[in-house]
Amino acid sequence: MEAVIGKPMDRVDGRAKVTGAARFSTEPPVQGASHGVIVQSTIARGKITAIDSASVERLPGVLGVMTHLNAPKIKPPTPNFMTGGIFAESRLPLSDDQIHHAGQHIAVVVATTLEQAKHAAAMLKVTYAAETPVVSMDDPAAKVVSPPDFFGEKLQDGRGDIEAAFADDNSVIFSATYTTPPGSHNPMEVSNTTAVWEEEKLTVYDSTQWLSGTAAVLAEAFGVPRTNVRVICPYVGGGFGCKGFIWPHTLLAAMAARLTGRPVKLVLSRAQQFTSCGHRPATRQVVSLAATKAGKLTGIRHLVDATGQAVSQYVEPAAMGTSRLVYDVPNVRFTHNVRQVDIASPTFMRAPGEAPGTFALECAMDELAYALEVDPLQLRLANLPREKAPHSGLPWSSYHLDECLTQAAEKFGWAKRDPAVKSMREGRLMIGQGLAVATFPGSKFGGACKVRLFGDGRLLVSTAAHDLGTGAYTAFTQIAAHEMGIAVERVRVEMGDSNLPPGPIAGGSCSTATVSQMIHAAVASLKKKLSQAATSMADSPLKGLKLEEMEMDGEGVRAKGDASRRVTIAEIVTNSGKSAIEADGTAMPGAEMGAYAFHSFGAQFVEVAIDPLDPRVQVRRCVAMFDAGRIVNSKLAYSQLAGGIVWGIGMALTEETHWDHRTGRCTTDNLADYAVAVNADIPKIDVMWTDKPDPHFNPLGVRGIGEIGITGVAAAIGNAVYHATGVRVRDLPIVPGRLV
Repeated sequence: MEAVIGKPMDRVDGRAKVTGAARFSTEPPVQGASHGVIVQSTIARGKITAIDSASVERLPGVLGVMTHLNAPKIKPPTPNFMTGGIFAESRLPLSDDQIHHAGQHIAVVVATTLEQAKHAAAMLKVTYAAETPVVSMDDPAAKVVSPPDFFGEKLQDGRGDIEAAFADDNSVIFSATYTTPPGSHNPMEVSNTTAVWEEEKLTVYDSTQWLSGTAAVLAEAFGVPRTNVRVICPYVGGGFGCKGFIWPHTLLAAMAARLTGRPVKLVLSRAQQFTSCGHRPATRQVVSLAATKAGKLTGIRHLVDATGQAVSQYVEPAAMGTSRLVYDVPNVRFTHNVRQVDIASPTFMRAPGEAPGTFALECAMDELAYALEVDPLQLRLANLPREKAPHSGLPWSSYHLDECLTQAAEKFGWAKRDPAVKSMREGRLMIGQGLAVATFPGSKFGGACKVRLFGDGRLLVSTAAHDLGTGAYTAFTQIAAHEMGIAVERVRVEMGDSNLPPGPIAGGSCSTATVSQMIHAAVASLKKKLSQAATSMADSPLKGLKLEEMEMDGEGVRAKGDASRRVTIAEIVTNSGKSAIEADGTAMPGAEMGAYAFHSFGAQFVEVAIDPLDPRVQVRRCVAMFDAGRIVNSKLAYSQLAGGIVWGIGMALTEETHWDHRTGRCTTDNLADYAVAVNADIPKIDVMWTDKPDPHFNPLGVRGIGEIGITGVAAAIGNAVYHATGVRVRDLPIVPGRLV
């Protein structure tokens, strides 16, 4: 059979999506659903002194107004990343009268129609005792905390003798401060939940990146058995991290449904999306580098300050995934401080930590290269940790960053670049070229799946995993066809239902790596069952053969080297007396995680053009190469990696969430004022990959690619801007005013 792994297969769910047959969570098959609209706080700090619910409850169609005064009591869920779920905030919604940020949910109005609910929500009168909010990390009133770790990784750590490295008189020392602004997730589909109670059973249609986690949090919060909660989400209209943890609106929908005794559909507005589901926090990073005059790094100090919230445990780990491991440096010290402010809670956003961290580190490396008068490419090549991970001492499971750098440089034409600042022109346009390293960990989590093989040769794969729009249905179809040795047309993948075997969270670029291992285990078990069944059948031509003496050929089980001795799939299924032969497969991180360092790397090269009379940065060329293990689908891979680069361009040039420093309110809570990159901003993007399987990570040798594409892009653009103009911009985004 023709190989299916790596082929540019079209999306299996493409027709359903373009014809409207694909049902998202805003289209639940629920009859008679009422509509909930969230009312948000207009102050950033203080307390509620009064809510006039009575007058609103008398309005036409209103079924109830839920506030902290009458909300059903729920329990705080216990965070459990591997087997449960995580509620994004330590404070439960509507649990008291305290206000922690502008946009905090303070009421839910439920009405028969959406228009009635919106009108009633707008009429709800709330009075406050307001206090002066802390909005900026530079405010002296901001409380500073230094968390020791984040998901088991140390946030305050290092190696070697960093003080000695910077005290060496023979070293070249460079130090600078870099800042990145808050950024907001803006998936096409806003977050939404529809909740239906039937006695003590809860069904929730929720736009989520973590079905199993959402179900676990709801079960614990409402004190019902996990088997009584079902979460359904067959398709997600984008997430990028804002739908990973469980946010207040999901609990509020279930609370409102219980309070009113009616199914409640609750859809956030685009403006509410900016303050309800997290954001990438602002960072201020001081990066200091020490190196020999020959260009060998001897020390890195990376000090990170980021905004945070008192009711959130989230930390932006900007140094952990960058300065800790990208370069072979004997002396490293990094710290992470959270400066608590009165704005909405932050959370994971595509490549959390690595996206802002690579901007600071890779810009600093470029600045050091100019100080040393060496080629920025050669400086990086001279400092790669080719054999083992510097932070752990473990051997890399697979490492090809040097190949990414050299091959991308060749494709880009880096050697033809005039290295002198402000030396390249096309008429009036100033031309600049820059590069940066991309980096993201190889992650996988636990999960399970079930496979069913029917008599006609069709294979059904079932798991409570997700497709964020990234093509997971298609990738998993190809993986199952490959493992089973059948055509992709015979495979169907079902996901998006928490009643299916528990799948992993769709985050951390872990889905394909985890689910491929689950499918491999399930198909291996299925093949064993088929072979055993084939030999036990009466008059079987395979009687007496051992498992290792048989093989699957897509049509059935046959003796190795003798296709005439075969038992077909149809015969096996018919003989079983069942409709299908089924098997289960699980995957959990094992001993390999302590034996090897799993990581993906890449190289980003960009060219920019800037008109000195109108200094808007135009990215003209992007060439990138990534080492992320085996590629399952080249078409999907290009889409994911190029899409990450598009976001990196937006991060570098346009994206910035603003908060009013007087009121603490978000002032860019729409897609007119929050500028994302559009077609006119994006050039041709040339993406390559090594396509070399990681032999130790999972049986297929695949790692995730969802997030690495964004990393390094902003730094490469910043470095290209300096090459073009001689202006070093250390604060994102690089808007024209910073080049004047």
